[in-house]
Amino acid sequence: MLACVDVDYQGDEGPAIASCVVYKDWDSSESHEERFAFILRVAPYAPGQFHERELPCILHRALNEEIHVIGIAKNPFGDFHGQRRVLRGRSHKPLFVTAAGMDVDVAAESVRRMNGGPISLQRKSYWTP
Repeated sequence: MLACVDVDYQGDEGPAIASCVVYKDWDSSESHEERFAFILRVAPYAPGQFHERELPCILHRALNEEIHVIGIAKNPFGDFHGQRRVLRGRSHKPLFVTAAGMDVDVAAESVRRMNGGPISLQRKSYWTP
């Protein structure tokens, strides 16, 4: 199983929606499970302070490297040498991949080969009742 997690912020200090879309494997084109959490207040954005804003919303545990955590960003994480640039499909704009609990090169290759088609989520908006 593969869980893809992201947080959508509607203001500097909230609210936010944390989402988790679970796929059976890297090549899946449809989700296996979807979970969402509404967070009323979040920490203000501060560059490089992922642990203060995003991490509490995601609520993950990477204990004893039993859970593999892959970070995917549109922008590089400073001059951190443990990240890999990944081009997907026909895109000329790289994604920046980091990993904990697994080799970053394996993580980058897995991200590169992820299904690039449209995902199965068909919701209009998470912000409307």
